[in-house]
Amino acid sequence: MIDTTDLQEWLLSLRDSAVDLNTLSRFCYQARHSEMVKAVTLRAEASGEGRDTSSLTAQYARIRHLIGRLGSYIKAAGILVDAARHYPQLFTDYSIETATSDPNFTPPAYRSQSSINGIINRMVKDPSLCRSYQDELHAQDERFHLELEERIKKVYKTSNFKLKTHAEIILLDLFYRKGFQFLDHNRYIGVSKLSCFLCYRYFQAHPLGAQTSGCSNNLYLQWQPPYVRENVPSLVKAQEDILNTMIQGIRKFVLDTVVPGYQGLKPHPASTTGISTSHGTITPYPTHTEIKSEGPTLRESYANTPTHEPTPTNVAAIPSELAEQSDGGVPLFLYSEDSDNGGVPLF
Repeated sequence: MIDTTDLQEWLLSLRDSAVDLNTLSRFCYQARHSEMVKAVTLRAEASGEGRDTSSLTAQYARIRHLIGRLGSYIKAAGILVDAARHYPQLFTDYSIETATSDPNFTPPAYRSQSSINGIINRMVKDPSLCRSYQDELHAQDERFHLELEERIKKVYKTSNFKLKTHAEIILLDLFYRKGFQFLDHNRYIGVSKLSCFLCYRYFQAHPLGAQTSGCSNNLYLQWQPPYVRENVPSLVKAQEDILNTMIQGIRKFVLDTVVPGYQGLKPHPASTTGISTSHGTITPYPTHTEIKSEGPTLRESYANTPTHEPTPTNVAAIPSELAEQSDGGVPLFLYSEDSDNGGVPLF
């Protein structure tokens, strides 16, 4: 167990180090499995302080996230080099184009049916069963201080409330509408962050059958599906089918969740920095999906993790074969300013 004084001295040496950013990134990459970072992790995952951004737990979570973010640049560079060995054509004959979101939908106005009773009433037809779910959800709302109705109303009535389509489903929809081909028939859309709860649901319901890196369990209240600009009946029908499938799954998830003693799953940060393995995610949404490819695949792990406790002044050169990749993100309980649209954990 690392002493608090030793941990403080290590963090201060990191803060006050007069090294260039490249050396600092290499140091953070080598330190990600060190005893010092493990000590930070234990303090970051301490419970009982809620979502207070000023709490000590929140500060340790922020420190761990930033260490992982700095180290992730070294990991990303190694992945690019390794990708170039397997797919050199991607680096010799390519062009880059941006895909932008179509016009956003107008946010719906707040309605009285957005109460707990109103939401459950639209989900459950049987009157007695509906009342049981409403009572249980009210009890959980009070027990865990969720303030669901107040939070919903506050979001709806915020003047800057705007809907947003996330990047991965923009690309998914673009590939589907334009009939684009995936490299080596590998239907995978890579993103720098784990997909949110609704984006992952969208992927699961989409007829293209593509995959992404996994699910963060974060819920963004400003989420919207891709806008279908073309007045093509088949595309409109496909969008309706996707949303209906999503709604069925979400309804089942909500009703299965409203049970006595439920305390929720820990959310993951949106960005993946490679410090830790992931915590359990909502079944059946794996944090990391298996990708099947007909062509050569990138190596899934790298060796050579440093065994000593690195400091900013003794960072050795990162070997060409980088350390293992993580399959999930750092489970932050707070969302820093680089989070998109203020994601909140599910319950």
